[in-house]
Amino acid sequence: MLVTAYACAPHVTYDEDESGVAYPEGSERDDLEQIHKLLTQIGIDEQQRKTITDASWTCAQKLLSEYWPAVDALATALLERERLGGRAAHRLIWQTIGYPETDWRFLALNIKRRRA
Repeated sequence: MLVTAYACAPHVTYDEDESGVAYPEGSERDDLEQIHKLLTQIGIDEQQRKTITDASWTCAQKLLSEYWPAVDALATALLERERLGGRAAHRLIWQTIGYPETDWRFLALNIKRRRA
């Protein structure tokens, strides 16, 4: 959401009436509407929805700011190639920010990583 908002910000005119704007699937507004719909369906009240959404937004902002070089590298590669496989994406991330010492997938499966 945040990356989409950041990338689209230069192209938005703020004097438009938003009620007539159709937000594409995957846009910031669409994501927020889907989150609101899901939280409503599972019975979360309005105050809890706001708290969950705000906390998630803050966490996403923190992650993006910490790893922005990787986000930027991925976005650039996607613009150039239009597609990027998982292996290539991970390789690009690791080249940009370094290989993680711990990987949640290994921890979740209780697998010890071999040292080279």
